[in-house]
Amino acid sequence: MTGIIKFNMVLICTMLCASFLMADEQQLRDLNSRAFGLYNEGRYEEASEIAREALRVARSEYGNENPEVSASLRNLAIILQAAGHAAESEMLLKEVLDLDKKVFGEKDPAVIEDLNNLLTFYYLQKDYEKAILYCKKGIEKKKMIYGAGHPETFGSRYMLASIYAETGRFKEAISIYDDLLRRLIMEFGEDHLNVGRLLKDKADAVNGMGRYGEAEKMYERVSCIFTENLKEGHPELILVRKELNRIREEHPAVR
Repeated sequence: MTGIIKFNMVLICTMLCASFLMADEQQLRDLNSRAFGLYNEGRYEEASEIAREALRVARSEYGNENPEVSASLRNLAIILQAAGHAAESEMLLKEVLDLDKKVFGEKDPAVIEDLNNLLTFYYLQKDYEKAILYCKKGIEKKKMIYGAGHPETFGSRYMLASIYAETGRFKEAISIYDDLLRRLIMEFGEDHLNVGRLLKDKADAVNGMGRYGEAEKMYERVSCIFTENLKEGHPELILVRKELNRIREEHPAVR
């Protein structure tokens, strides 16, 4: 066999392998597209079957430790959660987290996404202690990757404060709100709309603790900020005025 013939055979084999790989990649894309099409239609059981097939194809083509497998696992977990298969979804979300740590490393944004998915999972399951746990883990990762003052870190800290407030842990929520308010005011000034929104959250927490006099003053300040930044009749402006009037009517002695 001449060198030219050997070269041609190798080239043909290479082209065939590339063709099969492209076909498998296209199949995987098609399966994921179909799965999320069904998911968006609310046909979760059908979507989960297609997502399982996508995972099988990904593992067959790429092995067990590959970003495509990670993505397919994540997709299946999200669909299963919507379908009400909480236990299997939880197991897969944790499997994705472990896999992404191996594939990408501890400081990769994919790991942060996995922590956020677990936070969302436990929050929707009303398992708030575990939601708080994964929220804190996500905050620590974001501090390492982005820094303490980055918007991603800010957003996760706000989420943690919101869960604290929702579960009646007002003191812990207020502590975080205070620090976030300080950062917002330093960056945008005291009259910024988002400062008003965050102050409204703090006022709600203070109100929840029964500190009505303090809450009233905060709602007054929020009302002023909203009046400056929002059109008359805006739902947020109406809501804070209602809360302010309620405190004045129900707790007149605090004035």
